[in-house]
Amino acid sequence: MLTFLLVNGALVTANVLSGGTFWAIWPLVAWGLGLALQGARALPPPSPDDRERILRRVSKRRARQARMQAKRERDAAMRAVGQEFEAVVEQGVAELLRAVSRGLSTAAKPAEPEVRRSAPRARVGVEDAEVGAAPDAREAQRRRERR
Repeated sequence: MLTFLLVNGALVTANVLSGGTFWAIWPLVAWGLGLALQGARALPPPSPDDRERILRRVSKRRARQARMQAKRERDAAMRAVGQEFEAVVEQGVAELLRAVSRGLSTAAKPAEPEVRRSAPRARVGVEDAEVGAAPDAREAQRRRERR
């Protein structure tokens, strides 16, 4: 490992000092790949207990990620519902204020004077009047006709 670091460090330094394209990456990658394969062969295969422990850890991580994703989706849905609710409430308040404003504007207008209209008077011709009726009787007749 120490040899890998010293040789590749010298190659990178030489490449940087010489300028040009970065060619030192190729020996670094090739030697690193060989070193990784050698290290993988040196490790013993995992035991069944190790495999089970790794699988449990992975399943717990996936379950935690699924719970977190579900929580994010719920939170997003609740935010959307909250925003929709706020918009509806604002619209309702605006309508209520418009209605109150209309009510106040009609209440603030000066009242128009009330015009009293009397019933049309009936004209009684001479031919309709009783002959020889007293003036009080004619007045009573007129009152009846007005009703």
